[in-house]
Amino acid sequence: MISSSAPAPGQALQKRLAFTATALVPCISACKLLVHLYAGRHYGYFVDELYFLACSRHLDWGYVDQPPLIAVITWLARSLLGDSLPAIRFVPAVAGAAEVALTALIARELGEEASCCCLTRC
Repeated sequence: MISSSAPAPGQALQKRLAFTATALVPCISACKLLVHLYAGRHYGYFVDELYFLACSRHLDWGYVDQPPLIAVITWLARSLLGDSLPAIRFVPAVAGAAEVALTALIARELGEEASCCCLTRC
């Protein structure tokens, strides 16, 4: 009886695609983060950002139009990073990059193949 330790060609290709798809997740997330950080510095303050800054100076348990966590996150970003425009936009940029990675992980958990999982990330 001859036993071969080499995987079948189909299995090797699938493993390589899975590795490539897994390696693409951090790359696409980093690209999204860099685009947000680069593009965000070319625009001035948005009205909602000014409103969130005002709410973060007067923390409360709830607001009519938003949950209290938005004001707390803005307060935390202001306290740690300052009031500059890139500092305020840093947390949403990181959240957007994390959203890309989380979407890819959910697609993989739901049984998507490696090639379809790459399309989900874009």
